[in-house]
Amino acid sequence: MGDFRTHAREVRKSNNSELRAQLAGRDDTYEPKDLKYVSNLCELTFREIDVDKDPQAYVEERFGDISGWGDTRTSATALRVLLTEQIGRPVYERISNVSKAEWADAIVAIDDGYVESGDESHVPISLPEGTEEHLTDPPNREESPAQSKSDISDFSDFESWVAENQPPDRSHAAYVVDCTPSIDDESPAIHELRKHTYALTQAGVELTKKTLGYDETKYRAARAANRCDRIYYIGETNDLVDRMSQHRAGADVGGSGFTNLVTPNYIIDICWCESKSDAKDLEQELVTEWNHCEGTFAFGS
Repeated sequence: MGDFRTHAREVRKSNNSELRAQLAGRDDTYEPKDLKYVSNLCELTFREIDVDKDPQAYVEERFGDISGWGDTRTSATALRVLLTEQIGRPVYERISNVSKAEWADAIVAIDDGYVESGDESHVPISLPEGTEEHLTDPPNREESPAQSKSDISDFSDFESWVAENQPPDRSHAAYVVDCTPSIDDESPAIHELRKHTYALTQAGVELTKKTLGYDETKYRAARAANRCDRIYYIGETNDLVDRMSQHRAGADVGGSGFTNLVTPNYIIDICWCESKSDAKDLEQELVTEWNHCEGTFAFGS
């Protein structure tokens, strides 16, 4: 087991430009601006720590057939798994957009060398020092009361429903979806996130990006799950069918990739709007409204 948190904390003192420059300076393949793209960062990281497989083979070895995956998904998954195995990046910290956390984690993995077998039992790099003593199983969850579902709650024949119900003078929509994770079929990633979040709350750590090094939204959602609260995502779009498909497929590139981890179960509400600004304003109003409801956690993009 390794503990890379001290190194990670030091690396993250650099700003984004400095981190990209550090990575690009290791060879002449990429300019710093090129490392804003996950495929380039993935390729450089694999090469610099001398992994004996290319990213695609690395992912295939762990997930099997990935013929239906695009290049970006393959690179993001390969980089995320590599960082988990090498330095203890949590499995729930998926990569949608490359940011400071990814550049910093790549530097730590490169500097600390390649462990051929990998080790997923490293001290989680997201936990501030001292919180590991609180790592125990998270609280058991009980089903919390659900809100009333909309008449298209289960996503079945959704495209037809939208075609029949979207007013011709309403180009946008704000929507509410229930993302409360399953209790009986909880994923390993959700369980680990709840476990780490429980340790953080028991240690009195504030759930902020500054203290965690990663976006705090998923930790706040996990805290809600540990309290048996319902979890909702609220968004806005001008293409409701496509947006829901992204959410359901785990291909969300907005909202910090929130629904890539907590997939929507059903639709609570859809409100049609005349413009993007109207939909965005309504989205924020709904987030505020839902977060004032007892036993709920709501997040908007």
